[in-house]
Amino acid sequence: MTVLIYTLLVWFRRTRSAFIFSGFVIAFLGYLVLGQLNLDLTTEVLERFFVVIPIALVVIFQEELRGFFERIAVFSFEKRVSGRPSLAVAREEVDVVARAAQAMARKNVGALIVFKGRDLIDRHLEGGTPLRGLLSEQLLMSLFDPNSIGHDGAAVIVGDELNEFGCMLPLSKNLSKIRGAGTRHAAALGLSEVCDALCLVVSEERGTISVARNGEIDVVRDPNRLIFILERFYRETAPKSRERFPWYRQFWLKHWRQKALALAMSVGLWGALVYRPVPTTRDIWVPVEVPGTPKTWTVVVEPSEVRLTVSAPVWAFFIENQLSSRLRVQIDPDYRFESNEVLLSSGRNILLPQAFELERVEPSTVWVTLSDGDEE
Repeated sequence: MTVLIYTLLVWFRRTRSAFIFSGFVIAFLGYLVLGQLNLDLTTEVLERFFVVIPIALVVIFQEELRGFFERIAVFSFEKRVSGRPSLAVAREEVDVVARAAQAMARKNVGALIVFKGRDLIDRHLEGGTPLRGLLSEQLLMSLFDPNSIGHDGAAVIVGDELNEFGCMLPLSKNLSKIRGAGTRHAAALGLSEVCDALCLVVSEERGTISVARNGEIDVVRDPNRLIFILERFYRETAPKSRERFPWYRQFWLKHWRQKALALAMSVGLWGALVYRPVPTTRDIWVPVEVPGTPKTWTVVVEPSEVRLTVSAPVWAFFIENQLSSRLRVQIDPDYRFESNEVLLSSGRNILLPQAFELERVEPSTVWVTLSDGDEE
C-alpha cells in the first residue's frame, strides 16, 4: 500500500490534478475522523459521496491514468523493443544543443526543442514531419530559421537523433507560470505537465532561454547551467552507467517527502480500516454516589463501593490516565425515607468514557437508604 500511494503521489505531483487528488485524500481522512466522533449525519453524507468517487477518479484523472499505464508498458518492453541499450548522449551532443540555443537567442530566433524522456509522447504531438537526422548545430539552426516551413513547431530529439520537427504540443492552462510569455512557452510547459520530457524554449521577443520540466518553467541565463541541466536530464532518463544498484544511492533522498507521506497514509489506513486491537480489561473500584440530595438528608449506600470490570483498547487507557476519576456510579435520588435495592447497569447509573465498555459489575445491586435528618 505504501508503494502504491507513493507511486500515485509522485505521478500526480507533476500535474495540477494533484490538488484534486489531495482534496479526495483530505475528504477521506475527514470521514475517518468524523466516524470516530460519532457524527452520523456527516459520515452518512460522505459515504454517499464516496460511492461516485471511483467514476469521478477515472473521469478526472483519465490522462494521468493513461500515462501511468503507458509508463508501465514502456518499463516492461523497452529493453526488448529498443535496439540500443541506452539513449544517453555524449557531452559533445549536449554542447551542440547548448551552442545552437545560445546562437538563436542572440539573434532573437524563436525555437522549441523537446527532449524525449522515458514516457511515450506520440499521443501528445500533432502534425510534425519525420526527419531522423543526426543531431547537429547546423540542422537545428536551419529548422528554426524564420523562412523554414516548420519553424513555428517543435523539434523532437530522441537520444542523439533529431526525430521530427514542426510538431504541435498541448498548451498549458497554468497562466500564472507563463505570464507575459508566448505560445512556445505555453506549449513547452503543457507538454512537461503530461510527461517527463524536457522542453527548451528560445524566446523570439526577449532572446532568453527557458527550460520546462515536471510542470515548471524557468529562465536559464548561464550557459554552463544549461549544459548541466541537459546532462542531468539524460542521466536521469537514460543512465549510461551499468552499476549493479544505480538506484540505491538516492533511494532515501529522492522524493523523501512523498515517501514519508505515503508511509504515514498507509499506516493510518491500516489503523483505521484493518487493525482491530484486542481489548484490555481492568478492575476499578468506584464509589457509589447519590448526587442532588439535600444537605439535611442522610444517605447510606451498602456497599459504598463497587468493582467495575471495563474493557477498551490499550490507547484508551493511556489517554485516560486518570480513569478512576472519570468513572461514575450515580443513583437517582428519587427514593425517599426508605431502603431501596438498585440494579446497576451501564448507561443508566454507570457512566463510562467513550471507547470503554462495561464487562461486569460486582455487586450488581446496592441498597440505598435515604432519610430526612430533620424528621429524625
